[in-house]
Amino acid sequence: GDDDDWWELFENRDRVRDLTIFVREAGGHGISNIPEILKKRMRPYIEQCLETLRKIFTSCDPGMRWKDFLLHLKEKKAGIAAELPSSVPSSSWEEIHGWQTVAEILLTKNGTPRRSLGPKKGFYGNFGKTEWGKSISDMDEDVVKRLYETMSYPSFHDTESDVETLSDFIIVAADVIERYESLCRKRHLTDFVGLEQSALRVLDENNPSDLHLFLDHRIQHLLIDEFQDTSRIQWTLIKRLCDGWLPGDGRTVFIVGDPKQSIYSFRNAEVALFQEAKSGIPLSGHVVLPLSSHTLKSNFRSSERLIEWTNELFGKTVMADPRPDADEVSFSPSAPAGKKNDRSRISLNLFALEDNKKASDEEAKWLARKIKRTFDETGGEKSIAVLLFTRNRLRRYLSAFKEEGLPVQVQEGLSLVKRPEIRHLIQMTSLIAMPHDDLAWASLLRSPWCWFDVTTLLEIAKQGPESWRDKIRMSAPRDPKLREIVDATDGAFLKVGRDPLGKIVKKLWSDLNGPAKTARLFGMAGVANCHEFFTILEDMEEGLPLETLKRFRGVMERLYEPADPTLSRSSVQMMTIHRAKGLEFDIVFLPYLDWRPIISGRSAPSPYLLERIPGAEGKNVIAMGGDRRRGESSKTYDFLKKIKSERR
Repeated sequence: GDDDDWWELFENRDRVRDLTIFVREAGGHGISNIPEILKKRMRPYIEQCLETLRKIFTSCDPGMRWKDFLLHLKEKKAGIAAELPSSVPSSSWEEIHGWQTVAEILLTKNGTPRRSLGPKKGFYGNFGKTEWGKSISDMDEDVVKRLYETMSYPSFHDTESDVETLSDFIIVAADVIERYESLCRKRHLTDFVGLEQSALRVLDENNPSDLHLFLDHRIQHLLIDEFQDTSRIQWTLIKRLCDGWLPGDGRTVFIVGDPKQSIYSFRNAEVALFQEAKSGIPLSGHVVLPLSSHTLKSNFRSSERLIEWTNELFGKTVMADPRPDADEVSFSPSAPAGKKNDRSRISLNLFALEDNKKASDEEAKWLARKIKRTFDETGGEKSIAVLLFTRNRLRRYLSAFKEEGLPVQVQEGLSLVKRPEIRHLIQMTSLIAMPHDDLAWASLLRSPWCWFDVTTLLEIAKQGPESWRDKIRMSAPRDPKLREIVDATDGAFLKVGRDPLGKIVKKLWSDLNGPAKTARLFGMAGVANCHEFFTILEDMEEGLPLETLKRFRGVMERLYEPADPTLSRSSVQMMTIHRAKGLEFDIVFLPYLDWRPIISGRSAPSPYLLERIPGAEGKNVIAMGGDRRRGESSKTYDFLKKIKSERR
């Protein structure tokens, strides 16, 4: 295969781990018992499908009265009576032939119930007009579908025709995976699958390590979130972490999840494990750690009417008849947690292009005035949220808020690297990672913590050596401030190779009185930004300063300012809708409703959609949007102007 095929194999190598381990243990020779291994893998799936088929088949005719059905055929001397199984087959894979026989007799080759039920098909004359004939023709659609699927299931006694080819592939795959994992070990790297497998090796229940015993002593409680996305390997890891626990010994497990939100099947997640866990956690020695199951039905986010509509829609359509064998779950209805008939007060405010003013600017100013008035009226006691679809207009909103003197907490605000103090820290980092970087040395002299005027900078530039590092060193004896810089940077270079780059830069910043000078110029928000920078830089550590700097530059455009600590008590918060998930606010503003992330350009349709307002029941939701763009129909614009004039 191509490179993508091999990378897919690396990322999913845990799926073939049992086969590749067998190859390694066999010394790379051919695998003679591949059919047995494949049967072991396929049995749970096939038998789960057959068990579901058996349940629904025996709940309707003719499966419900199978013995009576056979007796009737025998009395009428129908030829198929001898072919059909004497009883409804079980869910055992060994009895798949019985199900396939039933399917061949009751269904056509296209998988539909037989309509022709005469002697040519093994029945008897006028059978189709009897109650039995009608029960076959009118079989439930799901029964027919599942019965037809058994035709494609392999027989338990079948031998794979391409075992030799599969064996060769597994041998090659085992060798490639071994080389990949060996290369990862040499480079001190790992991936998600490697982390899981390493954890399983550490917690080997047959050979407990000192770490295993230590964790067993220290861990008293396990909290597992998003359990619906758990894979078999992760479930095994949970069982090993709990191994040795006993009911009532004071150690507890708390598992939270929503089966309806299971979306990680591509990562081997199995929502069936959610149902399995309700019976407890199976441990070694046939011990089961019991778990009590509780279903949460209260919905705090939506109105009574919306909840009722959702329950009816999903309960009667896509989740009405779940298939456990396909990892589908039954629908669990919700109930409103708020007061009955509680209605939100929602208002839509439109801003059209008039008098050469930008609608987006008018929207920002109106938003700031409205929130300031709301803030004053509520005395700051009500929580107010401004939820954004995107950060595109964040700077415009913050500018309008500043003009109104309105304090606002910004969660993941402006780009971190666009802050002046962070730009200077990046140059300082470059100075440590690349001592020959003249621009970094010159930037240090113009930084907030080492400020020199242009005259001094020119005098230093005239010094003889080419390197700015040497120029500064030559000028230092005549200037105490330059001597402080030389001493601080010399101390920093002594730590290179010993301490992480982030720690070195932070110490240099501190030695140059960076915290106090940053606070004086940029406030505590600037200091918080600097500390965020150091934390991220330490997380990017690669061992070599230059490699660490390269890695940081690769991600720095995706970093955002932390919340200003001086505004932590403000009741007004601004964040993206994604970040607001799970939070509740008294009053919610949704600006920029004209944002269309998918459709854009001259042919873009009108962006005004009331449906984009999510529910915030029991709260005030104020939505704003509207910016006439090229391509918007004149009818739409005229209509919006008409609404605005009528409102006046």
